[in-house]
Amino acid sequence: QRYQFSFTVQHQFVSLYFRPTGNPNMDSFIWVDDVQVESGAMAAFSAPPILTQLLSSARGNFLEFDQKPDFKLALHVPPSSKGSVSLSVQDFFFNVIYAGDYEFQANEAGEAVIALEDLDKKISGSGLRGIFEVSAAILIDGSKEPFRDYYRFSIMNFLKNKHRNSHIFDITYAWSLQAGGPEMERFVEHERNVGFGSYSYSFLSFGNDLDLALDKERADLMTKYGFVSTGRIIATAHAGNGQISERNGEMKITNIKEMINPTPEQLAEVEEICRVKAELRPWNPIWFFSAESNPGMMPLSGHLEAFSKFLIATNKGVKAGNPEAKVLIEGGPWNIAPDSGLKWVEEYIQTTRKLAPDVKFDGAAGHTYGNFPEPLDENVEAFIAMLDRNDCKDWPIYLNEGGGYCIMSIPQLGITPYVWNSGNRWYIGALSYGIGRAERISSAFSARAWLVALKHQSRVESMNDFFTPNRYLDIDFTAR
Repeated sequence: QRYQFSFTVQHQFVSLYFRPTGNPNMDSFIWVDDVQVESGAMAAFSAPPILTQLLSSARGNFLEFDQKPDFKLALHVPPSSKGSVSLSVQDFFFNVIYAGDYEFQANEAGEAVIALEDLDKKISGSGLRGIFEVSAAILIDGSKEPFRDYYRFSIMNFLKNKHRNSHIFDITYAWSLQAGGPEMERFVEHERNVGFGSYSYSFLSFGNDLDLALDKERADLMTKYGFVSTGRIIATAHAGNGQISERNGEMKITNIKEMINPTPEQLAEVEEICRVKAELRPWNPIWFFSAESNPGMMPLSGHLEAFSKFLIATNKGVKAGNPEAKVLIEGGPWNIAPDSGLKWVEEYIQTTRKLAPDVKFDGAAGHTYGNFPEPLDENVEAFIAMLDRNDCKDWPIYLNEGGGYCIMSIPQLGITPYVWNSGNRWYIGALSYGIGRAERISSAFSARAWLVALKHQSRVESMNDFFTPNRYLDIDFTAR
């Protein structure tokens, strides 16, 4: 079914975002197979004259090393047309590893399939690994200009979460499109094969009290594929002006951000919800009160002693509900620079210790956002030194957000991988299956972050590149 509607553009935009409305508990699929956007008056839908797709023996062309590729190029062209295809394959470093020319004859339905046997031989005999861009120029006999299209495939040794330091490679699950959906297990298996071994936050949104059966089912699925949790938020800054809830809202506290003079009764209520939450959800091993508390939990977080009382109440409640659980001092400031995020965490440590010296926390977290070039290695070293001077030498560090390196460059809009969060990764996906320079440098920056974490593996438990790696190109999870 085709849908048509008009809208007035208020600002420049680079992406369209589709989401379902209605009952969120219904199991359903929505397939959007084509989108046509035009300026001016409403126009009739017009399908492109040529449609192409690179196929292989693996869904999303995600090939395990030594797997027979069985590459094919599927074409939908004008009925009974003839033509030629010029194919070129580049690796990540722009090296052309294959080029070939092919001819085709479409049937009366306009369908043709080209078996790329020469490319199969090249891949099977070369020992190549990595991600590869395929470009094609399709020329229909009688046409003056070729139609150009792009595809990609990847080859790697699949991992099974048995490798050392797998937990350092962390993915985000809150608000992720795949979280808890019908493709969740395929997504989790895919991420494990890539090499991710831990996950941040919960399966729906920050600070939720997700249905217990669903929560356990999803946590068990992560465990099945070897993933470990690196922490879960108690309070959300995104609802109720600071909210904690449990038992589907039967237990709920709102307006926490305004509790700059908390009463003993309010703190006891927080502690009780934390106790119940940890008791009901023993599959979650790590908790923290809030993350990016400055500025997210303002004005409360601006009153250090009041805020620290909530950190202490969280600790007491969680450990009363599950003595085996760990509680982090906080879920991570938005940066770990010495003059801001690092300083805030140090203040939390010192103030909670002053107010309740008998309450022991189990680790710290941080987000590694910052203006490029952020001194990531130096900041991690300074964060470790701060913990050491505060007698927290045994604390693991969970760098559970960071990155923000946009995968495209649009100078007119100020979008570039060289400026932190210059493009909103919640909504902006790749413009093409082609791999441009911006996507390549974005990937290099992500790799750099994990190298820093590996360097400090004796203290750093996880490093997360927020949403960058697990925003795929399509439902087949074609790699980025």
